[in-house]
Amino acid sequence: PALSAAQKETYLDGLREYEIAGNITFVPRVAQTQYLLFKYSPTGPNLVSGSNPQMVEINLLTRGQICHETGHALGLEHEHQRANRDEFIQVNYANVEPGNSHVFDVLPTAVPFGAYDFESVMHYGRDVLSTQPGTLDTITVNAAYQKYQRRLSNAALSPGDRALVAHLYGAPVVPLSSVVTTTADGGTGSLRAAMYYAMDHPGTNITFNIPTSDPGHAGGAFTIRPTGYLPPLVTNGMVIDASTQPGYAGKPVVFLNGSKLLAEAGSVPGLLFYEANNTVRGLGFQEFPWSGIAMLYPEASGNRVAGCSCGVSSSGNAAAPNLYQGIHISDGAHDNIIGGTAAGDRNVLSGNSQYGIWVSGPATTGNTILGNHIGTNHGGTAAVPNGLGGVILTDGANHNTIGGGPNASRNIISGNMDAGIWITGEGVDSNSVLTNRIGTDVTGSASLPNTFAGIYVISGASGNRISGNVISGNTGEGLRLAGAGTTGNHVTRNSVGVDAGLKNALPNGFAGITIFNGSTGNIIGGTNPSDRNVLSGNGTVGLAIGDVGTTGNKVQGNSIGMDTVGNLAIPNGFAGVYLTNGATGNY
Repeated sequence: PALSAAQKETYLDGLREYEIAGNITFVPRVAQTQYLLFKYSPTGPNLVSGSNPQMVEINLLTRGQICHETGHALGLEHEHQRANRDEFIQVNYANVEPGNSHVFDVLPTAVPFGAYDFESVMHYGRDVLSTQPGTLDTITVNAAYQKYQRRLSNAALSPGDRALVAHLYGAPVVPLSSVVTTTADGGTGSLRAAMYYAMDHPGTNITFNIPTSDPGHAGGAFTIRPTGYLPPLVTNGMVIDASTQPGYAGKPVVFLNGSKLLAEAGSVPGLLFYEANNTVRGLGFQEFPWSGIAMLYPEASGNRVAGCSCGVSSSGNAAAPNLYQGIHISDGAHDNIIGGTAAGDRNVLSGNSQYGIWVSGPATTGNTILGNHIGTNHGGTAAVPNGLGGVILTDGANHNTIGGGPNASRNIISGNMDAGIWITGEGVDSNSVLTNRIGTDVTGSASLPNTFAGIYVISGASGNRISGNVISGNTGEGLRLAGAGTTGNHVTRNSVGVDAGLKNALPNGFAGITIFNGSTGNIIGGTNPSDRNVLSGNGTVGLAIGDVGTTGNKVQGNSIGMDTVGNLAIPNGFAGVYLTNGATGNY
């Protein structure tokens, strides 16, 4: 079928990935007698066949698939068919679709180059041609190399792919460098080329110097619109520092925008972190069909995101939503830092279709989220809502921290749809929410409501600590603890329903704190005076405990309906404490 202009652009950009790797140039055919034909059909094969012209056919417009079949046209063979492949992988022939075993067999005449490359674009993924994709793997990585099981193949060219192309065709005429000088998706001076350079030179700082004459410059912003995956960060210690772009003054002026990514190109994030100790600073992420940034798997540790924006316009005042999250951290990614204590470290994670930040998985631990604006504009003065909530900890995520000690560590988590923070599910335990402002503007003196609750701790989340926050101005409740198994959570030192100065009501519309639906054994306050919560100024009640099975919760040492020391009345609208609907044994 005829390709649309956007499909042609996506296909051609994929071909030109090889122009960054070697002395190769693709030119449109005029009257040349030797040439290649490139075909895309969603119902066709992935195949290279014939000669003069050679036909390159694909049924996916992902960057990886385009590069894979083009690699065959350039003379590259499957990596998993190397003669020594059994030292690294096992092929599970019993799981291969009938009639396809030959594309897994060793090719004895193939000439190997370099080390075995699990992440080559010429390597099959774990369940390619499986009788049950997603359930039965056709390739299993040997035990010594297990980290690659989920990373087999690639979304772009690997360092090994590029080294092989340079070996066969010569190095690129213009050497790669670490300086980004164009908003083009590929070619000399592109971010893509700079990332490839950094992979070959671990520890590289990528800097930006894009001229205002660049076609991607408008309204003071420089916008890079990729048509396929950028290279995943698979080398430790890369720094992508867009704050070096002339014109930067405390918020991003360089943006990665996913609006050119077609549905056929797959669920593409802005950047994908697989390895450790990488930093991205001062870069904006907009309109990606997955998340702005994704950190996946245990090797993704010690990474840093600072001074970035995810989901907002170049002004920082309107939404430019990523389809899912601003930042996604899962599958064992650990000890990463989102934000920081300096003003220049603040990320604005707002306007996304789902959450500002998603953290999930039982091995996803030790991540710290601090100093950010989540659900607000850049200044923290107006709402730019995330569609389902600000931050979610789920699916067993534990020992993560939202906020911190000093004032500079606080996040502003306000203006979101539903809840500012979700802590939800069994195994979601030992997380800390500290010193944030949740439901207020940056000053803590005016409401900027999350549309239902400031914080949910629900569905079996246990042993979490909520301390030192201002949780006020939310439409419904400040904090809800609910559900069987939601137990052992400790709530201390919070200001719930009052402003940051503890003098004026800033009501949550219904209640300060609610404990419902069988939640047990939680502690609100404590015997130490410093653990006192202020539960005052709320629309109806300071604290509500309700429902059969809601038992064993302790409420101790709090100021309810007054300021911290009891000198100033700040009444809740109906009652200080309300016990209802069969709740028993709470004290």
